[in-house]
Amino acid sequence: MKYEAPFGSSDPNAAYVMGNPSTGASGSCPPAAAFEYRQREIVNFITDSGMTATDSDLHQLSEGMQSAAVCYGVDTGSVNAMAVTLTPAPLKYYTGMTIRVKVGNSNTGPMTINVNNLGIVNVKRGNGAALASGDINAGMVAQLCFDGTNFQVTNFAGFSATTQNNNTYNINIPYIADTGAVNALVATFSPSVGSYTAGLTVEVKVAYTNTGAATINCNGIGAVPIIDQYGNALVAGMLPAGAIILLIYDTGTSSFRFSRFVPRHYSWDLSSPPGSDTALAYPEDSATITFTNVTSIPLKIASVPGRYRVEFLITGTSSVDINAGFFANNTDYGAGGWTSQHVNNSGGGSTSWGDNGGAWFDLNSGSAPQDGGPFMLDLDISTVTAAKFISASAGLFGGPMIGSAFWSDTTTAWTSLGTLIVTNDGSNPLLTGADHATLSGVVTVKRIF
Repeated sequence: MKYEAPFGSSDPNAAYVMGNPSTGASGSCPPAAAFEYRQREIVNFITDSGMTATDSDLHQLSEGMQSAAVCYGVDTGSVNAMAVTLTPAPLKYYTGMTIRVKVGNSNTGPMTINVNNLGIVNVKRGNGAALASGDINAGMVAQLCFDGTNFQVTNFAGFSATTQNNNTYNINIPYIADTGAVNALVATFSPSVGSYTAGLTVEVKVAYTNTGAATINCNGIGAVPIIDQYGNALVAGMLPAGAIILLIYDTGTSSFRFSRFVPRHYSWDLSSPPGSDTALAYPEDSATITFTNVTSIPLKIASVPGRYRVEFLITGTSSVDINAGFFANNTDYGAGGWTSQHVNNSGGGSTSWGDNGGAWFDLNSGSAPQDGGPFMLDLDISTVTAAKFISASAGLFGGPMIGSAFWSDTTTAWTSLGTLIVTNDGSNPLLTGADHATLSGVVTVKRIF
């Protein structure tokens, strides 16, 4: 729509002037086009915006601008090739032209658009990168702005490993309370989980503490195993009742992997030990064991191959010479089984204690009375079959001690961590009939790896 100059003016940009009857000056005479075309322009915008022009609503021009209907269209194209028809039809692509398109098909790669058959134009991310699969989803309203060459997605909501963008996501992970049985979880999600697909992530509130390997059945699809992050079957207690667990489906093992973040801790007194050895199945798992007036300290820890830190704090009967012995697998393997060596500050130098049926450490070389302790003994134990050893250190009245012991047998599995015994007469604690001290105290065991 162009400017309509006053009637009879030769200047197409001539201004309108007011008449003045007192001076006889004539005012400008507007041509019919000055009224006709302007009304038509306004009415056309109202109509193009989907409304019917009426004298009863004098805000239709504003309402049409609010609707932005002239910039909106529905995609009628195909996958990766949008096509849209705007009303009114634009004459060309204008730099800065912004349109909104309800997408018909999710993209699977680079994408184009054709507006009113003006020509095919690439659709890009704001940083100029081509779209990646899933950047544009069916049903979404994509806002596109023409930069002179391409249409940029200005409400982009995706990213890839090679192109970084700042985005905010709200991710709703399916959640439900378990309605199954011990070791057999049942999860009925709504909306329903239709199949087990790679990366499927769900949250479940556990109903019963597991006692061993466990499965889960989602929406009746079928029971599949729950395994730990290393691919192992679960052990007792890993799924505590009431815990909310995060499970991720792994197609490689056809199972849900459970990412366990909180180490487990066990405790008991030797007066009422567990019926079978307790496995510290994962790094940082630990146990605390108390004991009173005992002559041996069986740890009751199942030895999963790895590294363990064992710390004893002990009081015992009076002694002038305290020796400690440790039987791996709670077994005396006889002469030639273990080789022990220690350094004792009060005893002086390094001493080899030869071959024994277990690890033997001379804690103070008879240098001073202990008067019942207390003393501390720290053991660093490796139960890996190919490299089985104990590194020991002790702190007591007679002076610090460090030592080491090696199990020469590289084939026998170390299945139970072992038993500690202490003598109070300087004798070899590993020998039958040795004068074993009566001990009280506490020991902590922690798996390092």
